[in-house]
Amino acid sequence: MLIGSGLGFLISGWEAAVFICSSLAMASALLIALLTLPELALVPKHYSRLYSRILYNSSLAGYGLIVFTAEKTAKTSLKMTALLISLGILYLIYRTIYYIIILSRGGG
Repeated sequence: MLIGSGLGFLISGWEAAVFICSSLAMASALLIALLTLPELALVPKHYSRLYSRILYNSSLAGYGLIVFTAEKTAKTSLKMTALLISLGILYLIYRTIYYIIILSRGGG
């Protein structure tokens, strides 16, 4: 889905390329179905089960990577937001102290 949506966004102005990419995606999906689904497989059943297991494991690993990356990105962005807010508050406190010192001296 990620590849398809990104590719569709890049070539959205050229209808022929969109049709070609769509046809290629459908052909690859058909090839995967003919290799991994035991009911449709053109290869022996034990190869079909092996291919489907490989596809399942790689999909599961990809999902785990995406979840891990999203979690780390969310945590990092929250930490950076907290750091920026803390620095902003610290700057505000130091500027306030600076102006209090300037005003307490009597302006010169």
